[in-house]
Formats: sequence, structure tokens, C-alpha cells
Amino acid sequence: MMSALRLKLNPFREHPNGLSTLFFTEMWERFSFYGMKTILVLFMVADKSVGGMGLPLDKAALIFGLYGSAVYLMAMPGGFIGDRLLGAWNAVFLGGIVIAVGHFVMLFNGSASFYSALVLIVLGTGLLKPNITRLVGGLYGKNDQRSESGFALYYMGINYGATLAPIVCGGLAQTQVVRDLLTGMGLDPNLCWHLGFASAGLGMLVGVIWFYLHRQRFQHLSLHEEEKNLGADGDELKRIFVIAILFFFSAMFWSVYEQGGASLNVFALAHVRSEFFGWSFPSTWFQSFQAVFVLILTPVFARIWLQLARANREPSSLIKFSLGLLFLGLGIGVAALGVTFAAAGKISPFWLVFAFFLEVAGEMMFSPVGLRTVDQLAPRRFAGLTLGIWFLSVSAGNFLAGYFSSLYSQENMMHNALLYGKMALALLAASALLALISPRLRKFMGAVR
Repeated sequence: MMSALRLKLNPFREHPNGLSTLFFTEMWERFSFYGMKTILVLFMVADKSVGGMGLPLDKAALIFGLYGSAVYLMAMPGGFIGDRLLGAWNAVFLGGIVIAVGHFVMLFNGSASFYSALVLIVLGTGLLKPNITRLVGGLYGKNDQRSESGFALYYMGINYGATLAPIVCGGLAQTQVVRDLLTGMGLDPNLCWHLGFASAGLGMLVGVIWFYLHRQRFQHLSLHEEEKNLGADGDELKRIFVIAILFFFSAMFWSVYEQGGASLNVFALAHVRSEFFGWSFPSTWFQSFQAVFVLILTPVFARIWLQLARANREPSSLIKFSLGLLFLGLGIGVAALGVTFAAAGKISPFWLVFAFFLEVAGEMMFSPVGLRTVDQLAPRRFAGLTLGIWFLSVSAGNFLAGYFSSLYSQENMMHNALLYGKMALALLAASALLALISPRLRKFMGAVR
């Protein structure tokens, strides 16, 4: 009984030591990433009189999409650099430093510093993201049954950071208390935006220091591949073909899911009551709900999969992907329905919260399963590069998210309801298609479920 209690209090107890290090490093990296992302569109569309850039929404949405797309686009060269040049650990360490510098550049006013900061964050994340995922996979042997649980714990680290980021960064940027404090100190109250951005950099700096202090936990890993042969044999080509098919569905998934930080972020500011039972909060705090639901649902889904596995009824990763698309479609469908009521005034926050809940249920069947499945399908000789290619699907999804958000209308709610409704129908159709072709794809996956 005491051993079970210790395991519950310390979920890393049965995993390699390096997992807790990667958990906290990724937690702080995601804090910085989502902290930046939470206030990015709002900063760009805010009037210059309140410290914003004064950009029209369509332009701001496209910049948001290009930024998110570029972050994951750079994961492919970043994975290659980790595979062939720096090694995975060095790539993560260097990437974290570049990200932190990028966020601190946002302390300064002006378009030049703004766009320079975005470029630095893009380059740093491209190095860090595929290589830290590869380090997680490298902690486990090929048939280590702890790997799925390890990836689930790692994914929780992502969402601890994503939960905290909107509260801290959004709170610094949006709350009147911060503006009043700055004014009382004789400073420009519009600096609140830059404090929000800088706090994201501070989070990344904490993650880098933590990662460096525990570097000895990764000395046994041989992830710097010297072999120059990047060719693949017949079985590997079949598995790569499956990754290519899933790439399309992944891009589609993220193009809708990322509306939470883009068009739904703008919608929440103008058309959703940001209060619960009389308590008001900044609209950016809605961004925390997705991550909170991940933390709540992760152990639930872990238990569901475990129980189904024991009964030999656990669905394959392809069916989980299909269910993920289904639930995301239901979530954006709820958002579409809520938007129709916004023409008559601000709507209840429960519309958005329920939509996010359904979307996260879909995410739990899509994202962590995707990371583990691609890691297992990827040939070991160029696993970092393959994971980088997988992140290209997230890049494409972010670009499409920006494009779709540029179609959002700040006046015509019925137009927006139709936009979200089309997204819902497309996802439901994609879910059915993937379920239909999954038996054929399973034949190409070999022993990977």
C-alpha cells in the first residue's frame, strides 16, 4: 500500500531518471511558447494608444499563422541538425537559449525588435522541439512497455506549462492592476504587453538551467548518429508511407484546434462574458482551459486504454486518431452553435469551455498518440529528421489556422458560425475516412499498433 502511495505521489518512480528532467524542461518551454501565443494576436490588433501594433485582424491572423507554421517548419532542419551535427542534447540546450533571447528581445518597442524576436523563437524552437521528443523516446528500449506511459507523462508537462502561461503572461498583459502599478512607478502603462512577453522568456530560461543541471542523466544515450546512409529499406518505406498519410490528417486537426489561440481568442474578447459566478478575469485566461482539461483527462484516458488493453480490446492508434478528429469536430461544432447566439449579445463562457472540453478529448486521442506512433514508426538512423517532418504537419496546420482566422468577421456572427460549421463537417468526414482506410494502413505498420 505504501509503495502504491509513493508511486502515486511520484509518477516518475518507475521511469528512467531523464524523464522528469525532460518533463520540466518541456513544461517551461511550453510556458514560454503558449505565453507568447496567448497575447500575440491581441497585441497585434490592439490600438497603438494602448501599446498595441494597431494591425487589422486579417493581417494579424496571417502573421500568427505564419509564426506558428514557421516554428514547426524549422523542426525538420532542427531534427536533421540533432541527428547529424550537434546531437540531440546539444540541440535542445542551444535551442532553449535562442528561444529565451527571442522572448527578451520583445521587451523593446518597435517592429524591428518584434519581428526579430519572432525569428529567434522560430529558430530556437525548431532546434528544441524534435530533439527533446527524440530524447524521450531514447530513454526507452524498443519493446519497453513503459514508453506509452512515459510519453503521456511528458505530454502532461507540456500542458502544465500551457495552463500556467495564459494566467501569468495574459494577466501581466491584460489586467488593469498591472497598468496601475506601472503608472504608480512612473512608467508607461503600455509596457504591460512587454512584461507579458518577457515573462515567457523567463520561463524558458528556467527550463534551460534545469536541463543543464541534469545533463548527466543523458550521458548514456547515443543519439548522435554518425552513419551517413539516409536510405530506407522496404519495411521502413511502408512505415514512412503511413506517416505521410497521417501527416494530412494531422495538418487538418491542428488547423482547427489552433483557432483557440487565434479567431476564438478574438471572439472571446468581444463576445464571451469573461466571468464565473460574478468573478471577472482576463479573456486570455480562456486559453488555460484547454491545458487544464488535458491534465484532467490524461489519467482518465490512460486508465481507459489500460482497461481496454487488459481486455484485449484497446483500439489501434489509427482508430484513436479517427476518434480524435471526431471529437474535435464536435467541439468546433459547439463553438459554431454558440457563435450564432453572439449576435444578440455576449454569450455564456460555458459555450467556449464546453467546446474546449470536447476539443481536448480529441487532442488526447490524437497528439500524444501521434508522437509515440511516429517515434516508433521512424527509422532509428534518422528519427530526429522524421519527427521533424511530422512536426511539419503541425506547421501546415498552424498556417491554415492563420488563414482560416483571417476569414473571421468581427461584425458578422452568422458568417463565423458558417465558417466553424464547415470546419466541423470537414473533420467528421475526415474521421470517417481514416476509420475506413485504417485496416489497410495497419498492414504497413508491422508490429507498431
